[in-house]
Amino acid sequence: MSKKNLNYSELCRRYAKALMSLSSNDLQVSKYLKYFESLIITKENNKEFNDFLTNPLITSKKKIKVIEKISKKLSFDQFFINFLKVVASHGRLYILDGIFKVFKLMIQNKSNETNVEVITTAKLKEKTKIKLSAKLEKITGKKIIINNLIEESIMGGIIVKINSLMIDSSLKTKLDKYQFSTKGTG
Repeated sequence: MSKKNLNYSELCRRYAKALMSLSSNDLQVSKYLKYFESLIITKENNKEFNDFLTNPLITSKKKIKVIEKISKKLSFDQFFINFLKVVASHGRLYILDGIFKVFKLMIQNKSNETNVEVITTAKLKEKTKIKLSAKLEKITGKKIIINNLIEESIMGGIIVKINSLMIDSSLKTKLDKYQFSTKGTG
């Protein structure tokens, strides 16, 4: 596969895999994850910095200099700084968010964990989260990390998203299905 034909997800996977291979132990992996999290937070909180990183008109050399300064202020170790410099030198800083997500997924897979998005109209009680986690752990065989999102538009019920699987038992979906099924009965 040529470099020009690489798609976004494949690029992210390759860089995340390279970062994972730089890590000699679990302690270093968690350190790189924290570094990555602080870099992503810095990007999200500073629009100018984010625009700078994603601007294709700014040279890699300038981006590398800025990355070095920011990395030192954030107290990154030299290996992580070198990783970011390689990403910058290849003009790929625009995919940092994707690399971060893939890196997190690799860590979760290694730890036999998975993220589950649970969408409800109100915040789940801790007791309910524990019960739901236990049931989903039985089904998936993985440790479950629940991310509870609040979305009032579903009117009630629950939507559970595990990777590419979605279980939608929201009131809105049930009403939509009922309305569709009654259209033909005049």
